[in-house]
Amino acid sequence: MPARRAQRKVPWGKLVRVDAVCEGRRFTSIQITGDFFVHPEEALANIERDLEEKALSGNEPDLERLIGAVIAVNDALLIGFGAKDIADLLREIKC
Repeated sequence: MPARRAQRKVPWGKLVRVDAVCEGRRFTSIQITGDFFVHPEEALANIERDLEEKALSGNEPDLERLIGAVIAVNDALLIGFGAKDIADLLREIKC
């Protein structure tokens, strides 16, 4: 399946892009890129993996909270964007 993409500049001018692959009604691959920072750097790959394991569709009413929990579990600091931005982009793509 081809990847779908959503992107936007969030407040403070940071670009956030989400590429996702859908199979059926669920994301099977999620990649988050842009001109932001994540500390520690390896946390971003862990966040992407954890989101994929949740088999999200982008239609979840509590998507921002779910993403926030994944970020917290990975003890990540997102600089220039946040859980709401990722949730908004996944909602835009939705499977």
